[in-house]
Amino acid sequence: IFHAPYWSCFDAIQEVQRKMVRTISFHDLAWPDGIEFIYTPFCVIAMLNGRKYAQVEFGEIGNMILVDLFSERGLERRNIYDDRGFVSSSIIFQNNQPAFRDYYTAEGIRKCRLFCDSMRVEINPDRPYFLFEKNGVWEQYSFAGLQYDSLEDLVSEVVARYIAECSQEKDIFCIATHSQIVNMLAPLLSNKNTIFSFFENRFDLNCSEESAECLRKSGFVV
Repeated sequence: IFHAPYWSCFDAIQEVQRKMVRTISFHDLAWPDGIEFIYTPFCVIAMLNGRKYAQVEFGEIGNMILVDLFSERGLERRNIYDDRGFVSSSIIFQNNQPAFRDYYTAEGIRKCRLFCDSMRVEINPDRPYFLFEKNGVWEQYSFAGLQYDSLEDLVSEVVARYIAECSQEKDIFCIATHSQIVNMLAPLLSNKNTIFSFFENRFDLNCSEESAECLRKSGFVV
């Protein structure tokens, strides 16, 4: 399914319209004067005045995937990069523990914030909509509210709206067979052409039986 056309729920939420991969270098980022880089086989360490300022990590093909930023107190921020060349989200740390995670548009505008303690989500009131592409035209759809009890509730709403507005009878939906994902998506896709993808622990009988039971409860024949 690697080359199959796909729709991304988070692209819709974050208003991302880019399709092509765009490689950016950590040298392109705005670094303070006096920064020094230390190259290791696994990452690049940025030093400032003898102190660790940042750590840059890369993916399997050498693309930058995240940058950790540090202060005297420890880890302060983790910027996570999309392979299309922009910051997709940032995790803000307090006392070296994640406090909240902001999700951005490709232009760097905050779309929503996930609070790590309660897992509730707040939508930026200045961007209270998501995007679907229909017949080559991008259309806006309003979120049902500005606060959600969980990220799963937000995703379920957007997926359900996509199915209602954009899906066709010929579409085939592929669900990663994890109990959390199945519980969220299976009720929305019970009358659609659906396949289930097993990857990690595919030979683990306990894992397979747990997934099968989850599917049965959702109305699928296994």
